[in-house]
Amino acid sequence: MIKHLHFTKVALTITTGILLFASCESNVPAGESAFEEIKTDRMMTGDSATVVPLEEKKIVKPIEVQRKEKKEILDEWTQFKIDMDERMTANENKIQEIKTIPNLSSDAFSKVTTLEKENHSLRLDLADYVEVDIDKHRKFKQKFSEQLMDIKISLEEISMKATVDGLLMSE
Repeated sequence: MIKHLHFTKVALTITTGILLFASCESNVPAGESAFEEIKTDRMMTGDSATVVPLEEKKIVKPIEVQRKEKKEILDEWTQFKIDMDERMTANENKIQEIKTIPNLSSDAFSKVTTLEKENHSLRLDLADYVEVDIDKHRKFKQKFSEQLMDIKISLEEISMKATVDGLLMSE
């Protein structure tokens, strides 16, 4: 009878152990979910080591600001290049128009050729320009616009003078 009692006790212990082992879940969360659980607990308790979600942070990084400024400069620069290209093309058309004026004086032709070279030089300068410093960029744009305007005004003067001279010669 003692053997039978001992056998029952052992069987009962083993059965209870198996039932407890099989029915118990682990309280240790795995990997990523453990981190999320801890983060959520800390946010709820107001712990000083609270991990604040990214959407709640209002920090602007200097690198992002620089990228935004560069993008604005590039957009502004692209528009500037388009505008200047149109003006240079208008100058080139005016140069061709002046060269076709009959009885154009050699002095006027020489001036037009010089202005044509200046216009071409400006086109190359614009294509080669790579400065990203905002102040230097603005100074370049200002100087470039002034030079292009000077060429346009000179071409208009030569055109008017050549037209007047041509009219006077025809009389």
